[in-house]
Amino acid sequence: MRIPPLSRSMIGALCLGVASGLPLLMVLGNYAFWLAEVGISYTQIGLLSCLGLPYSLKFIWAPFFDATPVPWLSQKVGHRRAWLMVIQPLLIFSMVLMGQFNPVSQLTWSALCALAVAFFSASQDIVIDALRVEQLSEREQGLGAAMAINGYRLGTLLAGALGLSIAHWWGWAYAYQFIAILLFVGQAGAFWLGENTPINANNDHRYSKKLWLPLKVFFQRRNWFWLLAFIVLYKLGHSILDVMSTPFYEAMDFTKMEVATITKLYGFCATVAGSLMGGWCVMRYGIFRTLFISGIAQSFSPFSYWFLAQWGHSISGLILTISVDHFFSQMASIALVAYLGLMCDKRFTASHYALFTSFAAFSRTIFGMFSGWFVEYQGWENFFLVSFALSLPAILMIAQLRRQGIPQPATQPA
Repeated sequence: MRIPPLSRSMIGALCLGVASGLPLLMVLGNYAFWLAEVGISYTQIGLLSCLGLPYSLKFIWAPFFDATPVPWLSQKVGHRRAWLMVIQPLLIFSMVLMGQFNPVSQLTWSALCALAVAFFSASQDIVIDALRVEQLSEREQGLGAAMAINGYRLGTLLAGALGLSIAHWWGWAYAYQFIAILLFVGQAGAFWLGENTPINANNDHRYSKKLWLPLKVFFQRRNWFWLLAFIVLYKLGHSILDVMSTPFYEAMDFTKMEVATITKLYGFCATVAGSLMGGWCVMRYGIFRTLFISGIAQSFSPFSYWFLAQWGHSISGLILTISVDHFFSQMASIALVAYLGLMCDKRFTASHYALFTSFAAFSRTIFGMFSGWFVEYQGWENFFLVSFALSLPAILMIAQLRRQGIPQPATQPA
């Protein structure tokens, strides 16, 4: 039975979203649980969160994938699909290899493989986002974005719940191998989506212009410093909390199956509910009110972890903690994503959005590096209180950002 073109496009966007979401937890969340399980110190686990740095820096090499074709292959299958066919085997190989090293005796090699996974995963995200945006019509962009986001969440759910379950029954090596095999869904997504992207010739001047002109235009804004500071700070408290959440579950003696079932499966439902509430609040109250409301709600998430630290191993306590954390943090994420979209110069949407999301990831990567050290020397309870305190400065900045308003679309070419 022939699938209608619109359905093919949406299936493709969904599959590409799944492929984009699969590697992240295998580098950060699941990997942190594995390290904590084998006795790696919290200080080292926190420092190893810097392995997510490629997700923060991907805007630097993104123009390379625009300007440089893959010899021979780009002409045969299309520019974006060709790069996907190059990147994905490298990503799969890196992930399989990562599962072969024992972090206790081979931590350096394990971390290097994790860094390779993060780099190829970030590169895959660049190509996937470009392919989806270029191939979907203007009428399909909204639904395509929704399908991609839901696919991404499904990918993180599979990597989290299924990855931990396989690790529980058969070991971490098999978990990494299985999740790596699932990445081939990205090739299926590229097939369903199709491609008619023209091939750009490699040109140093073109590359330089693609990289620097969007940045030049952005830094000419009067409020660029306040905007970037807000992006870094808005999710800062929750970001450092997220880095150490899986080691915390392990410290509270929760099993892999309990973590997989409650934090991943049930947490997925709480995340979807938070997304719907965040979207409704943006439509009902506007972007700045939603940023303020969800920012305050998100700031209280660390207290749910603080209470769980007092209760110890408690299934009902973990369910309550995940409910509060996933629901309110996702509300805040939806508000932030909507705000960042409005702050993009429409002439450079891809470059500016990559810049914004890179700065948002910096808070998780850079500040998260020191979270393990803090836990080791100050304890979990004080860590959660600091996480709460770090959530407050961005809330105070919202009034200033509201006075500055939303930039008007540019009418002159850059």
